[in-house]
Amino acid sequence: MANESMSRRQLLAALGAAGIGAVGASVATAGLVSGAPYPGNSVRRHVYGGNENSVCDDPIVSVTVQDFMSEAEIDDCKLDTPLLDHSTALINFFSFIQNNKCVSADCSGNFNLSQAIVLNAPKTDRIHFDATIYAKGSGGDLLTLNQCNHIVTEGKLMLTTEATLYSMKTWNRGLAIESSSSAQFNWYLRAFGFKFWNIEIGNSGNNNSISLGSVRSQYGGSTLSQRSLTVTQLNTATTSEFTYSIDLNNESYKNLGFVITGAVYYPVISHDVVNKKIVTPLISGSKTSVQIVGFHVSRTFIARTDNPTTAAPSQRSIITLNEGVELPAGFERSDYVIVDSLAYRIMGYDNSTLQLTVYPRIKDYTKTAGLVHFAFGGGIRFNGSDSNLILCKKLSLTGNAIGIRNNNFYSASIDSVGAEFNAIAVGSGVSLTGVTKNNNLSNAYFEGNVFNTVDSSADTGINVISNPIAWDWSKFKRLIPLGSTENNVTTYSKTGFVIVEDGTTYKKQRNAYDGAGESSPSITLGQTEHVVVRGNTNTVSLKDDLTKRTIFGYVDIFFSVIGTRSNGTTDGATLTLKSTDGYTINGVVGDLVISGARNALMVHARLISGNNWQVSVYKASYQDVVKSIDIPSIPANGVHTATTTVGNALLGDKVSVSFDVDLQGLIVTACVSSAGNVRYTLYNPTAAAIDLASANVRFRLE
Repeated sequence: MANESMSRRQLLAALGAAGIGAVGASVATAGLVSGAPYPGNSVRRHVYGGNENSVCDDPIVSVTVQDFMSEAEIDDCKLDTPLLDHSTALINFFSFIQNNKCVSADCSGNFNLSQAIVLNAPKTDRIHFDATIYAKGSGGDLLTLNQCNHIVTEGKLMLTTEATLYSMKTWNRGLAIESSSSAQFNWYLRAFGFKFWNIEIGNSGNNNSISLGSVRSQYGGSTLSQRSLTVTQLNTATTSEFTYSIDLNNESYKNLGFVITGAVYYPVISHDVVNKKIVTPLISGSKTSVQIVGFHVSRTFIARTDNPTTAAPSQRSIITLNEGVELPAGFERSDYVIVDSLAYRIMGYDNSTLQLTVYPRIKDYTKTAGLVHFAFGGGIRFNGSDSNLILCKKLSLTGNAIGIRNNNFYSASIDSVGAEFNAIAVGSGVSLTGVTKNNNLSNAYFEGNVFNTVDSSADTGINVISNPIAWDWSKFKRLIPLGSTENNVTTYSKTGFVIVEDGTTYKKQRNAYDGAGESSPSITLGQTEHVVVRGNTNTVSLKDDLTKRTIFGYVDIFFSVIGTRSNGTTDGATLTLKSTDGYTINGVVGDLVISGARNALMVHARLISGNNWQVSVYKASYQDVVKSIDIPSIPANGVHTATTTVGNALLGDKVSVSFDVDLQGLIVTACVSSAGNVRYTLYNPTAAAIDLASANVRFRLE
């Protein structure tokens, strides 16, 4: 085997010049066709057999980005702040490793880049970075890695626009990893100041796996600013006015969203930058210093309609903006607005009519105009469509509109997360083709975020935040449809999040009493949560889990039945228990019918001998109804009968009656005469008339 240095002309002759330039730049530059090797040229060719003019079918080389530079460019990229545009060299470098299999490829230095780079299905398997790339000019995605299958990157890469103000951001995305699988990006990656998403892993199809190293993402998306402010406070009956002396007529603080004091966020009603006055809802006391939060992208909405007005997942508010706004692709699955102190998910936007659709409807149903602050784009978005396994060792998110947005069906597992001073640290919800599942954020640190999480996920999703530090439950927001009285409709309140805090696991209760839920739930041995079912549920199935029973020794199932009287229904007089495994119930083959399911019941089922459910039912009485009644005088051997309303009484209920006075020998009986009515009778068996004092009479239904 011969191992020899090659000139650039020899290299291009061996590999074919057509391979260079596929990334988007021509190689027909003076430096690349001169025929003379570059100083410090590292390109090598390994020839197996033959002489120097013979070429292997699959040349294997090592290459650096400096191999595509002039001497002036090489010297320039060594500077901390380079002066030249290195676009041509970078494009040619990435084009070369895209079309040629290299033993190693190295991209080291500080570079200015004014043209987008796309690395598509590279033949090179390993790339080393020690680079800072400064985005110059404007464009879409600075660096796109597409179909990078079975590739390994390592080292350090920074992509930056150096912009912290939204108006200065001229590139849409920093790094886009598209349609890649079995890729290991074992680098320290930092992305800074892109208009929409600093980093996005998207179009991850079925059974893909991507691993990331340590990632730091800052000031991505529509951005916000925070600072302390010295103020003078003046309170009115319903508002607080804060005056200040400095100039806040700038992009960072002109559009204020919140005043923070005592860790409480108060929405800004108005901000007069000319007269230097901020108005908020009434804040008690007389503050001399507050924290303020300014949003870089805000609009005024001037009209509002709701459709539908009823509480349902399809509930929307359609608001008309005073001017247009540019939103990133996929905004309807990822982005939010903030009105007053609440977050809403963007569901649609028509730039021709300036109508923005949000979910759920805006809480204050009388509000037809006001400020709307945008939180779109941000630190990193996982945006797949099926089973994707994404592992990140460490993720740091600072100053973004949205820190991390999970849209995958199966998505990210992040070992350590730090989220500071973002508008929304973690956003999660339904993806393009399914629910968001299996997101695991471990050892998560939260500080200074407006919201720690905004959740619009389906309750079948699984998003786990483990061991959060500085966790604030008041910053966990679940987007739920609103009723006519501005209250959340708890029918739809089940979350897809699981929070593990101080060893305690908080998660949705599996509850068929949800207004639209299971009519025949199946309860499996080993479930840790207590299950609640409706009293008008037809059947409940008991299911064994032999594997978990063998491992953990489970033998008991507990669940409760909530009687339907509380919601005014009259059905569900019985509840049928079934065994999905064909086991006996209380030693009898077949179903067990439990009567009186309208009452509150506690059911305990213990698996005996591996094939028999021993069921015990504990029934609670319904809430007592107390009436003030003055019983008339009852003559000897006389009877007094009357009827009173007991709202939840049903025919067949057992009624017991008690008085808070001495009955003096009277005998009392009672029964339900019709739905909602109880008839009571007092019999005087004595030889003299009895006239009771006015009494409190307690009616108890069973």
